[in-house]
Amino acid sequence: KSIGVVVGSRSSVYSHQIKQVARESIVGIGQNFIAALLAHVFDLKGPAFVIDSACSSSIMSIHLGCQSLLIGETDMMLVGGADLLINHLPFVILSEAGALTTENKSYPFDRRASGFILGEGAGAILIKKLDKALADHDKIYAIIKGSASNNDGATLGITTPNVLAQE
Repeated sequence: KSIGVVVGSRSSVYSHQIKQVARESIVGIGQNFIAALLAHVFDLKGPAFVIDSACSSSIMSIHLGCQSLLIGETDMMLVGGADLLINHLPFVILSEAGALTTENKSYPFDRRASGFILGEGAGAILIKKLDKALADHDKIYAIIKGSASNNDGATLGITTPNVLAQE
């Protein structure tokens, strides 16, 4: 069976945190190694790559995983995202750019919006076509009926969403 991996993640400064170099340190020098390591450890033979589309990286990994299933490139896809905030630099840069909220709440698509809040975490799901999951008697937690992607185009600022484009 062909199983691929798509991980939503952004570039990091983790390599600056490495104090003692070991064989596994390679994962910390480039985001592409996140998917490559998963494929290596689990001997996965499908495509393995990382996507960085900012806030939509994890959902884009699901979209791209679905596309791979639809065109018959893979039988299953491990999709998800990972983001760890281990360095102060992104906070400083985003704060200086005026992108972070000045409150402890975020108000997306609201007049009160003053920026966003950085968060960290990781998660992954295994997806496959519904008919295959039913035939394999898998426990099904959700059904993805469709997905799409776009870009907002010109907005009030590079981190500001366009409400009409988001609709």
